[in-house]
Amino acid sequence: MFEKLYDSLKETPHAGQNPETVHSGEMLRLRNHKTCRPCREEGCAALTAEKDSFRIHALFHDSDIFNTAKVNNERTWTTGDVCEFFIQPAGQDDYFEFHVTPEGITLQLHLPPVSRMGSVPFEKQIFESGMTHRVQVRREENYWYAVMCIPFAGMRITEKEAWGSRFAVCRYNYSHGQEKPEMSSTAYFPDTGFHNPSRWHRLVP
Repeated sequence: MFEKLYDSLKETPHAGQNPETVHSGEMLRLRNHKTCRPCREEGCAALTAEKDSFRIHALFHDSDIFNTAKVNNERTWTTGDVCEFFIQPAGQDDYFEFHVTPEGITLQLHLPPVSRMGSVPFEKQIFESGMTHRVQVRREENYWYAVMCIPFAGMRITEKEAWGSRFAVCRYNYSHGQEKPEMSSTAYFPDTGFHNPSRWHRLVP
């Protein structure tokens, strides 16, 4: 999968939305989450649904790779570069959010429906899914690569229930000297932030 993502990043980026319906293993380009324009530093990702888990692959160009989070389940989107995976299983209103940093620090959240956003304290959203992950950082080549593997059992769903799930892969790309991070996503959010399942992709076989 790394080779496919790497080849995808070599392609000339262009503006435009990714599809609403996405097949397992389909390559998706990350773009500016508000405008769908190409990013300053490109990224791409793919989600596969396997027999008993979701597997997310993401590859990012990054000339300044860092995240200062030291332990799991910190607010990693505020501390540096991070890959975020959002998933809402088919037929559910609640959803899940998974993070991994270039240093291998993770965050796992089980969130209530968007209509109740803010009603549950951050600390009570933290949960353990059984997620495993792998990160490769190549600073001399200006990229980092992340894989997250999330068991269906950790979200209490079956393989059949995985199909039709809504998902998005998002990114915070920080750089020293830049006031704000560059935010990008495989999905398009012209009027909202990342927490909008109606804008996410729908996974099909």
